[in-house]
Amino acid sequence: MRAILLLAELWAASEIILLTGPLRGEALVYAAFAAFLLFCCALTYLVTFPPHVPHDAPVARQLLPLQLGALLLIIALTGWTLALHAHAIAVEPPLWSSIDRHLGTWFAAVAPSDLGPAMRSFAEEVLLVLVVLALLRVPLAKMGLGGFAPGSWSAAGIWLVLPFLAVAYTILYADVSAAFVGRRLIHAFFSTGFSEEFLFRGALFGRLRSFMPAQWAAFAQALAFALWRFGDNVAHSHNAALAFALLIPAQAAFGYAMAMLVRRTGNLAIPALVHTTLAAVRELV
Repeated sequence: MRAILLLAELWAASEIILLTGPLRGEALVYAAFAAFLLFCCALTYLVTFPPHVPHDAPVARQLLPLQLGALLLIIALTGWTLALHAHAIAVEPPLWSSIDRHLGTWFAAVAPSDLGPAMRSFAEEVLLVLVVLALLRVPLAKMGLGGFAPGSWSAAGIWLVLPFLAVAYTILYADVSAAFVGRRLIHAFFSTGFSEEFLFRGALFGRLRSFMPAQWAAFAQALAFALWRFGDNVAHSHNAALAFALLIPAQAAFGYAMAMLVRRTGNLAIPALVHTTLAAVRELV
């Protein structure tokens, strides 16, 4: 409960800052978004029965510092690259920037033009992390890839009904083809929907839960997710102070809610679908 109250206090302070600045219109949107998150979280608690999460095997527990170190390094490097792509910073991370460019060039050659960057993100944020953590003896279930808990698909219906209605409205009443919407959904799935959910709600949340209460693990990964997107916020607001104010209502609140959804359903598939559809709707509407 303390983690939730702290997040609520940070959210309120951030909203006040945004309401007194040039982003007051967006502050109202984020207030409505927070109400949507709270409503869906409350219903999810009513319909789901979270699975028991077994403790790490002894060998995995011994490797926990190495697992966390490797994971945090990848998060730092990919966040740095994200800020670089958003033109929020100009300094490139040594060696990693070369790897990122080579991956981008390779995927641009083998994937459709609009999917190349998304596939690069998927390779860095999912495939690399999956291989590293698997080599360090982290089971798939501890990366958000376990079995579904009872009530999971009822929770999916709760979270997805409004985003899917928005997608349907776009197809039916906007001058947008179903094929274009489908490509946007595929792009969102690989670039943000599954990639970011796996990195933060799967890998990081799973590792943090191994040594701290779930509420604080959710809070910590939500803050990490928000800071990771700081470069995007700078590019959007053109102001570092406003970018920091955006972190809690724009990213951390959502990250906390998705961690709760993973915890209650036992798998990150539903958060990935929610993230994918919301990201696509944001691009389309």
